[in-house]
Amino acid sequence: MKSLIILPFFLISLTFNSLADNIIDDNKFQDWAFFKKTSSNKETCYIMSIPILSPKDIVRSKSFFIITNNNNDVDEISTSSGYFYKENSNVELSFGSEKFYLFPYKNFAWANDKNQDIDIIKEMQKQDQMYITAISKEDKITIDHYSLIGFTQAYKAMKQNCK
Repeated sequence: MKSLIILPFFLISLTFNSLADNIIDDNKFQDWAFFKKTSSNKETCYIMSIPILSPKDIVRSKSFFIITNNNNDVDEISTSSGYFYKENSNVELSFGSEKFYLFPYKNFAWANDKNQDIDIIKEMQKQDQMYITAISKEDKITIDHYSLIGFTQAYKAMKQNCK
């Protein structure tokens, strides 16, 4: 039973890690990239970025931040810090003094609801950096620094190309 739950997260992680490795310059907007995937007549679009600064002393998979758009539904934010999060912890997304707490499960974290997704995206459009602070199941704390340069252009490309 556990493998049925873990398998989808493993496959999602592989997919997003491969996206991070294969950013095409045509879809790159400075520090952000736009991707579009069609499967069974369903269109899914993503914009993503990887940290510009991360701790070097912790062994982990790649960290990334993604916004997903499914058939122009409300955009959903998610992130992975490259490891399984500590149980009963929060993942902090901050823009200086403005902070949001994300819900972690396994090796991903999401906004708590659609309103929080909307608020985070609005804040991302106003800022030039954001920080993800998280705790691994081994009690290691990481702070990943993300640039928001190019975010607004990538977000507009996603909204224009995914209807």
